[in-house]
Amino acid sequence: ELEELMSQEQEYVDGLTVLMENFLKPLSTWAEELESKREALTYPENERNYVEKTLVAPPDLSLVDVTVISCNVEDIVNYHSTLLDILEKARQKMGLNGVIKELRTKIPLSMVLHSTYLYNVDCVRKKTECFG
Repeated sequence: ELEELMSQEQEYVDGLTVLMENFLKPLSTWAEELESKREALTYPENERNYVEKTLVAPPDLSLVDVTVISCNVEDIVNYHSTLLDILEKARQKMGLNGVIKELRTKIPLSMVLHSTYLYNVDCVRKKTECFG
């Protein structure tokens, strides 16, 4: 049971790292490039739309939206990586009781980090859901 918990936490950290490195960081870079191109354009509106379409822009997704979505993912990854280290040390020193004790003290911060992320994602989802 304890090994399964530790294994699942490691898989969660690995999955979040993949999300951050392979999706959120490239999306952020893309949004920054798109934003700079939008700022640099002095073309009429129809040409601006053409430029944005050639960049394969999701409808109405701005740099601000991307920043909001990814605002604390790195914090969550760092938190869970640290938590995994703490749990491993507690497991080695005190077994299951040590892990339970550590989890009780760490869960409130986890709730704050995840609540912030979920709120931000929900705000962007509501903004863009009409684009289906």
